[in-house]
Amino acid sequence: MPDMKLAIVSHVLPPSWSGQAMALHRLLADVEPHRYCLISRQDYGEDNPAFADGLRLPGEYHHLPSEAQLPTGQRFGIGRITALLNLVLRIATRARRITAILRQENCSTVVACTGDLADPPAAYLASRRIGVPFYLHAFDDYVYQWTVPWKRTLARWSERFIMRGTVGVIVPNEFMGEAYAKRHAAATHLVRNPSLSIGTGDEIKTPWPARTGEIRIIYTGAVYHAHHDAFRNLIAALALLGRSDIHVHMYTAQTRTQLEQEGIRGPMEIHHHLTPIRSRDVQQQADILFLPLAFESPVQEVVRTSAPGKLGEYLASGRPLLVHAPADSFVSWYCKQQGCGIVVDENRPEALAAGIRSILEDEALRKRMLEQASVAAKQDFSLPGIRAAYWALFETSRGG
Repeated sequence: MPDMKLAIVSHVLPPSWSGQAMALHRLLADVEPHRYCLISRQDYGEDNPAFADGLRLPGEYHHLPSEAQLPTGQRFGIGRITALLNLVLRIATRARRITAILRQENCSTVVACTGDLADPPAAYLASRRIGVPFYLHAFDDYVYQWTVPWKRTLARWSERFIMRGTVGVIVPNEFMGEAYAKRHAAATHLVRNPSLSIGTGDEIKTPWPARTGEIRIIYTGAVYHAHHDAFRNLIAALALLGRSDIHVHMYTAQTRTQLEQEGIRGPMEIHHHLTPIRSRDVQQQADILFLPLAFESPVQEVVRTSAPGKLGEYLASGRPLLVHAPADSFVSWYCKQQGCGIVVDENRPEALAAGIRSILEDEALRKRMLEQASVAAKQDFSLPGIRAAYWALFETSRGG
C-alpha cells in the first residue's frame, strides 16, 4: 500500500495566528512534508510577510482563487435566492479545483475544517470524485457558528449532505462529539487541540504573585461576541473588589476602541497579540489566567461546544485559572470535573468577584488547582499523544 497522503482544506492555515491554524501547525509540524498538502481560499504564498514568524509548514500549500459570483440584490427577496445560487456556484467551482489538487498530489484522505461555509461540501464532493475517505474536522460547530439565520439553514442542508458519506467527524471535546452523534448518529473521534507547553518545566520557576505589589489578570487571544459579556462582568467585578493593585492585561488583535464599543472599558491594558511561544511566556507571568465565554451571544450553541485552543496552555502554565463561562459549556464542565481552576458559571459580577477573591486569599486552593491542572494538561493535551492519535485515525480508515 502506498504512503498515506492527507489533504487538509481550511480557511486558515499556519502561520495565521488563529487557534485553528495553530492546532493544525502542531498536528503537522513534525510530519514529513510529503505526507500532507494544505488547501485554502487564502493565499499563503511564500512572499506573504506573515511567514516571517517561522510558522510556515514545509508541506505544499495550494491557493483556491475566488469563485465567480452572481450580482446580489435585495428587492422582492432576491437577495437570499442569489445567496443560495452563489453558494452552490462556489461549492461546485471549489470542488472542481480541489479535485484537481487531490489528483495532482495523489492524496489518499481528505479532511475539511469548519470556518468556511463552502469548504466542507466542496471538499466532500472532491473526495467522492476520486474515491477517498473524507473527514470533517469540527473545530467549531459547522451549523451554529453562523449568526445569520439563512447561513445556518444552508449549513444545515450542507451538513446533512456530507454526512451521508463522511467516515467520521473529528471533534475537540466531548460536547462537540455528543452534538454530532445526536444530529447524525455520526462516528466521532476525539482529537483535542494540543498544547505547546506541556513538559517544559518552565512553569515552576515563577513565584506567586509574579510581581510584588501587583496582581495581573491576563488574557491572551481574540475577543469577539463569544466573550463580550464575560469581559464586562470582569471589569464590574474588579470595581466591586475595589483593589487598585489588580490590573487586567489583554493580549489581543482587537483595539481598545473596538473593545470599548462593546462596553468593555476600565482598568485594563491592551497589548498586541502574541506568537505562540511569546504567549506561553506571558501566560507564565500571570497571577490569574482568565478564560471567558459569553453568557448571552448570537452563538450560544458554539459557546457550549467551544474548546479554546489556549485551554491546554493555560493548564500547563503553572498559574491559577479563572473560568467565567456558562454552566452548560464544555469549558465549565471540564474544569469542574478536573478541579483545575475556579469556575464561575453565573452571569453575575458579584459571583466573579468572589471567585477572584478566593484565588487571592486561599494559598492551599491555588496549590491544589495547580496540581490538578498539571495532571489534566499532561493527560489530555500532550502534543505527542494527540498527534499520534490523529494520524493513526487516518491509517485505520485505509485499513492499514
